[in-house]
Amino acid sequence: KRKSSKVQLPSETEIAKGMKVLVTSNIATDLDITNGARGEIVDIILSPDEPPLHSGPIAHLRHLPICILVTLMQTRASHLEDLEENVV
Repeated sequence: KRKSSKVQLPSETEIAKGMKVLVTSNIATDLDITNGARGEIVDIILSPDEPPLHSGPIAHLRHLPICILVTLMQTRASHLEDLEENVV
């Protein structure tokens, strides 16, 4: 019997600005975005389809974020327009 190669994601994941993150696969080795790279979430860009959020500390999203911006401790990524240095 073959094992499924699909990774099962949890139904809920907690993320927050300021949260420490760890890269767990080699995404762009030439830019040092590799397994073991460490960083911190600096912004979460929500889907335009997301209804307005209430002003509490916890939000349950209906849609996946468009992207999560992370400042990496070390990267060779170019400075991207409109983002701070080391943000990818």
